[in-house]
Amino acid sequence: MIKVSKYFANWCQPCKSLTPVIDAVKGENPGVSFLNIDIDANPEAAQANHVRNIPLVIVEGPNGTERISGMNPMHVYNTAIKKVA
Repeated sequence: MIKVSKYFANWCQPCKSLTPVIDAVKGENPGVSFLNIDIDANPEAAQANHVRNIPLVIVEGPNGTERISGMNPMHVYNTAIKKVA
């Protein structure tokens, strides 16, 4: 199974801008699990995954893990999903 974890904070404007992009990626990848992790509410999860910058998207699958920092176009996330599938 492929899992996409988006690390964000409510005060982060790029994180807010990324939400519709990730929603569109979610619509194109119905078999993928998507999680939103607020780093202020879940600092342990952020620390465990070595989150240094936000937004950060971690894509995990049977063929590896991809870490994508910052705001990126939709195709970057779709490509990462295909790469780890």
